[in-house]
Amino acid sequence: MGLPTFYNFDDMTKVLTKKSPNKAGRKTKYRKDFPERVEFMSRSGMIEVDMAAELGVSVKSFEKYKKEYPLFIQSLKRGKKTVDQIVVSKLLTRAIGYNFDEVVKERIFDTGQKARHSGQAITLTQREWSRALKFFGRCCAYCGAKKKMTKDHVIPLIKGGGLTADNTVPACGLCNSSKKDLDVLEWYKSQEFYDSRQLLKITEYLDMIRREVVSSELIVTKVTTKHVHPDVTAAIFWLKNRLPEEWREGHHGDGDDKVTPELTQVINVLQVLREKDQSAYDTFVEVTTNKPTNGTARKKLPAKTKTKRRKQ
Repeated sequence: MGLPTFYNFDDMTKVLTKKSPNKAGRKTKYRKDFPERVEFMSRSGMIEVDMAAELGVSVKSFEKYKKEYPLFIQSLKRGKKTVDQIVVSKLLTRAIGYNFDEVVKERIFDTGQKARHSGQAITLTQREWSRALKFFGRCCAYCGAKKKMTKDHVIPLIKGGGLTADNTVPACGLCNSSKKDLDVLEWYKSQEFYDSRQLLKITEYLDMIRREVVSSELIVTKVTTKHVHPDVTAAIFWLKNRLPEEWREGHHGDGDDKVTPELTQVINVLQVLREKDQSAYDTFVEVTTNKPTNGTARKKLPAKTKTKRRKQ
């Protein structure tokens, strides 16, 4: 007896040999560099939602990585711990107060020739001028004379020069007045005291100044130590979290609180205040307890008794 004609052996073979679908799910987006990146981001103060977005994964996947990858969660905790320690340190500093130095930096300009430099650059500081004198041995940069030094402009003012560190050398009064607005090479080579080695020294000095850009330096002119007083809010926040039993809201003690010398002193001061100025004491009570006294804080005096006269 033959099989019915509606059976197709080719189709049955395909059905029996068909591979089952992959049940492994989608490939994970986790990368080996995630722990390092997460630690860096947590140290920067980023929250986990932003970290997940930076990694290109969903918040759900981020939470999954915390459970499945020990190195991932360890790096995350390590980064958070680092920044938490910094915040704790800053909070403590704010709560107890601190000192800091206020530094004032200024440029000390040489204004001795200000009238001659109208519209010209004036950036030469006293420190830069002292350096120029020291470099040339407090002698004239041209003739070497040891006299009273003046400031000579290598490039004359009329040609665009200014009173700047890279355009000023010490010169005696005779050389300065003789040179005037002449070109330095033209004038110097025509002098009897011309020295090629001295000219090279002037060139080296000006090149050194230009390289170091000394003219941009600021000088510390004032240092003031200032004190920032303790922040009451920061102190309360710290104490409520570190000593919750002693500093919780509505805590009035359990009868075993010690009376410290400081507390005794405060009590004595309040007693003196009450005796000498009752109204001031009432005001203090109202402010500290946030409740009106209406005179109830005052010491009650014994009531006067009235006696009735007998009718005679």
